Amino acid sequence: MLEVRELVKEYRPVAGESVRAVDEVSLSVGAGELVALYGPSGSGKTTLLELIAGVQRPDQGAVLVDGQEVAALDQRGLDRYRLFTLGIVPQSLRLVDGPTALDLAALRLTEQGLSWKAAHQRAMPLLERLGLRARADHQAGELSKGERQRVAIAMALSTQPRLVLADEPTGNLDTRRGQDVLSLLAEYSAEQGASLLLVTHDPQATHYAHRTLALHDGRLDASKAAPADPVPGPAS
Repeated sequence: MLEVRELVKEYRPVAGESVRAVDEVSLSVGAGELVALYGPSGSGKTTLLELIAGVQRPDQGAVLVDGQEVAALDQRGLDRYRLFTLGIVPQSLRLVDGPTALDLAALRLTEQGLSWKAAHQRAMPLLERLGLRARADHQAGELSKGERQRVAIAMALSTQPRLVLADEPTGNLDTRRGQDVLSLLAEYSAEQGASLLLVTHDPQATHYAHRTLALHDGRLDASKAAPADPVPGPAS
């Protein structure tokens, strides 16, 4: 489903040496597979996700999704790719204050052409699974940071994407809520046959992932594929 081939993204400051945020990275994520990607801050994880999402274009290499090279898509193709194929859970999400949690969870479905009623009906079970039923009618400004993070996850999964990119989806959650989210992502990947790339610092993720990878200074490091001291958690 997802194939990354020798991907390079280099930043060239006005003064000083250029920096390779992503340095000849190759990886693949199959249908129904959850891959966890670890690495310290500044290791290139978010840049890699942005390259896969088509937000940035690589200097070298290729990102292929179902055999289609993302960088070759025009703007209309990119828009369709992000709406119909891709689900993105951002590390931080600025939500407009007026809409309710349910409105936000249903938004991408309305962009696909569903009525608000049908979109709400499809989105509500996701909010329930994420422990947000009682908060569904609350505006975004009334939600905690962790609740907003869970709304973002509902938004990403609402359209049943075949590829999910999750950037620190448990970063604002306590241990129990983090386990709930990881369990939901793992179940979604298995049930929908979706490819899921999870960028995380959370050691719990090792118990839900089929494989773990590590990124250091823009390069994959096979010798450091998981945190040194993972906490106990349920197996995938």
